[in-house]
Amino acid sequence: MLTDFIHAFVATIVWSLPLLIAAVLTLFFVWKRYTDDLWWADFWVCVPLVGKMGRWKKQTHGIENPSMWKEAGLPPPEESLCSTYIDKLPKVDRDVFTNASEYLKVTHQNGRSLISPVMFIALILLTIAEAAGTGMLIAPFVASEITGNQMVWIGYVIATVMAVGLLGLTHAAGAAMYKRSAISKALGSVNATVEGYTGHKISSGDDQQQDKDASPKVRFGSRVLEGAHDRGSLVVPVVAVSLLAVLLIGITWMRIKGLQIEMTNHVADHGQLAGGGSNPFPAVPGLDASTPMPTDVADASHAAQQNVDHELNSEMFSQGIAGAIVLAIIYVITQALGFFQAFGSSFIGDGKNAYRQTLGHTSFQSYFARHIKPALDRGNMRLTELRAHLGREVPKYRENVSNISCLDYYNRKLAEEMRQPVITEQAPASTRSAGQVNTPPSEHLAQSAETLPLFNDYARIAERIVDEPEQERRKVILEIAAEGSVERRNSILTAVQALKARRKQAAEQARMEDDILGDL
Repeated sequence: MLTDFIHAFVATIVWSLPLLIAAVLTLFFVWKRYTDDLWWADFWVCVPLVGKMGRWKKQTHGIENPSMWKEAGLPPPEESLCSTYIDKLPKVDRDVFTNASEYLKVTHQNGRSLISPVMFIALILLTIAEAAGTGMLIAPFVASEITGNQMVWIGYVIATVMAVGLLGLTHAAGAAMYKRSAISKALGSVNATVEGYTGHKISSGDDQQQDKDASPKVRFGSRVLEGAHDRGSLVVPVVAVSLLAVLLIGITWMRIKGLQIEMTNHVADHGQLAGGGSNPFPAVPGLDASTPMPTDVADASHAAQQNVDHELNSEMFSQGIAGAIVLAIIYVITQALGFFQAFGSSFIGDGKNAYRQTLGHTSFQSYFARHIKPALDRGNMRLTELRAHLGREVPKYRENVSNISCLDYYNRKLAEEMRQPVITEQAPASTRSAGQVNTPPSEHLAQSAETLPLFNDYARIAERIVDEPEQERRKVILEIAAEGSVERRNSILTAVQALKARRKQAAEQARMEDDILGDL
């Protein structure tokens, strides 16, 4: 059974190899897509026997002693759980999102997106199809001293390299044409000058309001143009079109030459059969089989053979040319599809990075709800389950259970990514139980939209300190936010004092207004 399958596979290697490559690529991209997916990660957490949750529930050593995990804020198993759900999330705060979104608007790219997976797979399949056809076409021209299967293999490898290289070239041509088109639309013409353009570059991560008073053309140029005279290039598109034309001409020529060789061999074979000098008809009694045929019969047979050869050659040539035309059409469709997909999905300047930070959303709330909130909800649900189990296994842990949520962990990672200090609930609660310390995810998420990132200025730190009802907590917040800097500590205290004075003045003003209005 296995031997028959191997023989069948080798016998149809021209078709089975492309299918095998397509299957491997499909499996790879499916694996890549769902490995980063929340539900795939959650599956490997909760799956019985081999799931991560089972291992985390067994890691109870030392969790009853808060001093062993106080610095991290939560025990190792809980930290591993949070890391599983949080580490793959995009680390984008409100400021980064706003700058990236504004960058896309200024450069007129806010409606663009990357190539869709369906179209990407279609391009792969078309590339494999054109490589298979080209491989069979060029196989007879590879070498004459190797076997037929070797010729097919080598021809297919060469054709695959050609097809992939040409697709990449047409993709680059589409991106180049989009840049030139975008510059033309933004400036009015590719020959237009940008008055006031200084060459200062602004990326998607910079403050987009630094040139808000400049003209739209200057703002566009500061983000896209590589220089005052940058208007895009037509070199790559011209090279791509020229190479495609040469390739199509070469395919046609190779097909015609191959047909000529086949027809010559076909005529030669029939000529040998017809001129063998023997009588092709069955032996007649009284007549020797080697006796030559009568002249009129031989002439009629030869004429009939020529007619058959002519018809066969004509049919063979027509089929061969039709095959070459079909292959050329596949080439044109593939390259045109790659060109227009690149034209419609490529970015200019720092637009691709800006898109990765917004993922097509126009507001931070929708971005957070779509790409962050589901992971935090799922992570908090699993964290509640894990803490409840650890509390049952280690009763002392319930007295000092960590109160850090997945949102707190995400804020910490976000601050580390942005190199900003962050405040989290690091002090373990003394009287809470495992079932009481978990704030509902919706409350955490409602707070997160306004607190990402925490402590990015003194005024916000001062508000957090003044609004904290417990004095010890206020001291902890001050110490962490000061980062050991005396100057920063004094600045925070000054901001706190100013905030208290403003609130006191506002309260006195409100009381005075009440007194005045009350006497009317």
